Amino acid sequence: MRSPVIGFLHRRGVLFPMVLIPVVAAVLVQGALQRSAPPPAAAAPVPEPVASEPVRRIARTLDKTPLTYFADYWAQLAERTGPWLTVMGPGATPALIVGPRLVLATIDPALEVLAARDRVGLAGAVDDQAALAGPEGFRLRGWDEEIGLAVFDVLGDDRAPFTLTDPHVLPSGSHVGVVTLSRAGEPVVAPGYLVGATSGADELANGSDLTISADLPETLAIAAVVDLDGALLGLVYRAPAGRRVVSSTGLLRLIERLQAETVCRGIEVTDLDDAVREALVLEGGVLIEYVHREAFVPEPSLRGGDILVEWAGERLQSAAQFQLLYDGETPGALVRYRVLRNRRRISGGTIVPDGDCRPVGPRGVRLAARGLALEWVPGAADGPAGGPGWLVAAVAEGGPAAAVGVAEGDWLVAIGGRGVGTADDRDAIAAAADRAEPLLLQLRRGDRARLVAVAPPADTRPAAAAAGRGAG
Repeated sequence: MRSPVIGFLHRRGVLFPMVLIPVVAAVLVQGALQRSAPPPAAAAPVPEPVASEPVRRIARTLDKTPLTYFADYWAQLAERTGPWLTVMGPGATPALIVGPRLVLATIDPALEVLAARDRVGLAGAVDDQAALAGPEGFRLRGWDEEIGLAVFDVLGDDRAPFTLTDPHVLPSGSHVGVVTLSRAGEPVVAPGYLVGATSGADELANGSDLTISADLPETLAIAAVVDLDGALLGLVYRAPAGRRVVSSTGLLRLIERLQAETVCRGIEVTDLDDAVREALVLEGGVLIEYVHREAFVPEPSLRGGDILVEWAGERLQSAAQFQLLYDGETPGALVRYRVLRNRRRISGGTIVPDGDCRPVGPRGVRLAARGLALEWVPGAADGPAGGPGWLVAAVAEGGPAAAVGVAEGDWLVAIGGRGVGTADDRDAIAAAADRAEPLLLQLRRGDRARLVAVAPPADTRPAAAAAGRGAG
């Protein structure tokens, strides 16, 4: 203990702690440095063999991202709701099954049925109920060209329909699916969101009462808007005025309207006040409120504001009387009338349209005994001479014309050896068809000419044969 410092520490009794503290500190520092240093390189151990099947299962699980699960759900929703849709007509137009025996479609299949009914009616008598039979076992029940929708009855077994639900109970931003059918009849879905639903008839009358956000093709005809459970929230369809989106509640009102039995009258009238009659010195008459001019061919001289005093030889006393007289007329009949206009009496006549306010014009010639009907087409560009012409509009199934191969769409070039090419040939066509002998028709189908002889009615053949024998 020669060192004065060591001697001092020894006398104080702190020499041992002063020596121990630096030793402990050095050991701790060295340990910390060893833990932070990288481990020495060593040979990698040989891994145990791992079966390949668990690896593939893990890979498939990792491939299922949230997006793929989302896509799978929409595909399942389309598959689940697909049986509640069907296709109609040659254009494979999608339609919604809204009741066990009721199908809702756009106006296109209905117009096809009506056109077919008109063609059959031209060629001969037709049963209205049979003529309204649509494609694939459906019968047209009601339609509205302005709305752009039609309803069909199911003729066969009951069909499973959509379940309707009120879109007003869903919050804005809820997921919805827009489901329709492809031309091949496969269900397809477009994901979207509900923006909102309005209430009241005013919004529906103006177009749409349901707003959704979805990427829809411009060619979409009709589709169901469903929630994530597949319940029907509404529909989106192509109307004459543009695309409409209608809620399920609005849809029920439209279906009720389409099923209602309505008769369209080409002339709408109302009763006259007694004071008006007295001022005009009239004992009767009704006021014409509106004339559906497109329903008449040719257009009548009647106008809104005229006072109709006589119809079909009957003096009018009330609007109810006129409606009875109007409904009792046969579509296509010529009816005489008399009106008062600016205190002048004007007489005229008009061809009564049908119950759908469609014209029954004089353009067609019905040759029922021969089993066909011809129609003058003034705006045709592919007629016999590259312009207007007489078109075979209808051929009666099993009739004389069908037996020799006459088909709808043929153009008439000549009849009975006489060429026809103007609308004024109507009388000549009718006169030639009345002869009790085979009717020679020269036709054009595409760029091919045809010549056929249509047999006369069966009940005229004996008389014609007897007349021939007597002349000999």
